[in-house]
Amino acid sequence: MRLIYDGVVLFMGRTNNKVNRGLQTGGERTKRHCKWELVCPMRWFYQQGQLDKKWIVEYCQGDWEKCKRYELEEKGIYHPDNMLPDGSIDESLHW
Repeated sequence: MRLIYDGVVLFMGRTNNKVNRGLQTGGERTKRHCKWELVCPMRWFYQQGQLDKKWIVEYCQGDWEKCKRYELEEKGIYHPDNMLPDGSIDESLHW
């Protein structure tokens, strides 16, 4: 089975475990979460300890409509992975 969220295939396979059921039913995600959160580099940088949680809470899980990354992504305009949600560039963020 495939789970598609806003056009993105999140996983393929059985849906008989708690994690998969959580994604299908919404789990911890709410309507206030950015639709790009699961694939945004900001999430990865935060998980790696390179980015403060405030960015995730304020933008990805909060008022994502004011995020510059979101605006550019919606328009199909290139933006660097190390561009913060406020539009500034953080040279210390790296893969």
